[in-house]
Amino acid sequence: MSDSDSALRFDRLAVGRMYGRRFDLSVEGMGSGINVIAGPNGCGKTSLSRAIEVLLWPDSHSWEDPIVDGAFHLDGNQWRVSVEAGRVQFQRGGGASGKPTVPPHGHRNRYHLYLHDLLGATE
Repeated sequence: MSDSDSALRFDRLAVGRMYGRRFDLSVEGMGSGINVIAGPNGCGKTSLSRAIEVLLWPDSHSWEDPIVDGAFHLDGNQWRVSVEAGRVQFQRGGGASGKPTVPPHGHRNRYHLYLHDLLGATE
C-alpha cells in the first residue's frame, strides 16, 4: 500500500445540525493533500472543521446532538460515517463496519493549519 492509499482524503462532508442549531452546509470534491477552505466570517469554515472531528472521533466531541455525514478514503478503503442523535453508523466499502483506525483524539490539532501559521512559515 502506498502512502497515498493510507492517507485520509475526504470526498464529502454534510452538516445538518451543529451547536444545537440547523445547518444546510456541505462540501464535495476535496482533493488529495491540503485543501484550503476560505470565506467570510460565519460561512461555515469552523463548522466544517468540527464536522470532521465529529466523524473521526464521534465519542469525543462536546457539541449538542450534531447531525453530520461524510465520505472519505482511508487505508485504501471507502468509508461513510453518519452521526445523528447520538447514534453513529460506520460503513466500509458499502457495508456495515466498526470504527476506522484513526490517530487518538488528542492528536486532532495536528491536522489544523491556520492561515496565520501558514503565512508565518519561514521554509
